[in-house]
Amino acid sequence: MTMDDQVATSPRLLFGWSFRKLLLAIVGLAAVIQAIMLASVWTWTFRNGDAIYYQGEADLNAHGHWFVNYYRYLQSVFETPSHTAVYLPTASHPPLTSVFLTLANWIGLSTFREHSIAFAFLFLATVAIVGCAVRWTASPRAALLAALLTACSPYLFVNASANLAENLVLLMVALLLLALFRYLAKPSRLGALAIGVAAAGCALSRSELALVVVTVVAPTIWLCSKTTWQQRVAVLALAALGFTVVVSPWLYRNQTTFQKSVWFSDQFGITLLDANCPMTYSGHYAGWWWHACGERAHRPPLEALSVNGGQVPDTKLSATRDLQVWTGKVLAESPSQFTLDVTEANTPAQLWQHYNRGETVITFALTPRTTYSPNDVVSLSSRVTVTSTILAPLDESVTDANAKAVAVAFIKAHKVRATEIAVLRVLRTWNLYNPKDQVEFDYQDARPHVVSWMGLFLFYPLVLLSIVGGVARRRKKLPIAPFIGLMVTATIAVLITFANGRYRVEGDLALVILGACGIEALLDRRAAKRNRLETVTQG
Repeated sequence: MTMDDQVATSPRLLFGWSFRKLLLAIVGLAAVIQAIMLASVWTWTFRNGDAIYYQGEADLNAHGHWFVNYYRYLQSVFETPSHTAVYLPTASHPPLTSVFLTLANWIGLSTFREHSIAFAFLFLATVAIVGCAVRWTASPRAALLAALLTACSPYLFVNASANLAENLVLLMVALLLLALFRYLAKPSRLGALAIGVAAAGCALSRSELALVVVTVVAPTIWLCSKTTWQQRVAVLALAALGFTVVVSPWLYRNQTTFQKSVWFSDQFGITLLDANCPMTYSGHYAGWWWHACGERAHRPPLEALSVNGGQVPDTKLSATRDLQVWTGKVLAESPSQFTLDVTEANTPAQLWQHYNRGETVITFALTPRTTYSPNDVVSLSSRVTVTSTILAPLDESVTDANAKAVAVAFIKAHKVRATEIAVLRVLRTWNLYNPKDQVEFDYQDARPHVVSWMGLFLFYPLVLLSIVGGVARRRKKLPIAPFIGLMVTATIAVLITFANGRYRVEGDLALVILGACGIEALLDRRAAKRNRLETVTQG
């Protein structure tokens, strides 16, 4: 059934308005909600670390330094004596979010608040696309309800003010649904290619969304397309071609830039390490993540090169090899290291100490290059000067691989508990285990408590409505595979990483659309019941 057929056979719309006019009104409502949300959050000083990273990377992109590690850039500028910028290649995040913000920078929207405004407009586009997508496989009323719920869902409208990748995720998933539903209604080769392009956009917005090729695209085409199996294979091949063409430049750049093989991003090892350590395997943070677990991998420590009792030698400093000097007393020693009570430190050393340890007692490793003076003897309480250096930064793919190795070793040493925690992550994410804690956790993703509580209270009725909607669509032989696939994708993502509400955002969008179909099914049932009563009364 085409959209025109649906309009002709659907119930009369509200106020007699056209579908387009009502959809624009819903987009206007979404704009009001975004304005209220942004005005509220702009009084809030909290910023998520990833949001700061995206903003910084976009600023560097806009100045011609494409896809460099923003945190390493800051470290080189502020923590080294020479203050010389180091532009280290990065694939910490897929590129789409920073590219979008780079475009915003080019048109003059460069501050954090201005980026929020740009994301808000992106969300308005998402609301409109959701309505258009659902209209291809449901009535105009169901499509308008889906757009309305998208605009009003706290779990969805909160993302624009957070300045995170989920804004691009929602847009790309909406475009993927539009491409899928349009193809099912009007099959074409161009439509098949569009499906692959939209799936590529998903993968370039958040790396685990590359799974949609398997969880969403393939099942939908294979199970819902009314064509021969040979035609379905051809469609999947065209979709794969579109996907490959779009993602190839980013994958080629990563494979040729880093020492280790990198695909969509190289943050999996660090994430795995943050989520698999004693702090996240028990207690309040079980199933979540803890930044301190991967701190050494995030910021590798400096290496102590020499221990001298005299003056520090005059050495030419550079951005990648800058001396740091501590002076203090030796408190303890062993064949491989000693502990120094720091009493004095130059400014770079103080910065290093603050960001890497934050302690007044520091343990230095003794390497073959370490020297002692005078007379190669260091006694307890001896006053010595320690000179260390910032080494050339490791290739971040190597750092991530090292972090992954540590995390995998920890998981293997705690196999039973790792399995339990994986299940706990899923339960936490879908608000099935201690949702109060999840509200607190989501605060660190720039989600205000009041919005998270609103989302939580609406979540459970929405789940029930989505079940009704799924059953109704199944009875009407309308596709439900894409929505199930999106929820499966979100579940897999948190199963292997950590419990996080924003990692579920594509699943939230699926629930919203199914919930809209559920509301329409209940309205149709009520109307049918009323008609039966009128028929009986007239008879």
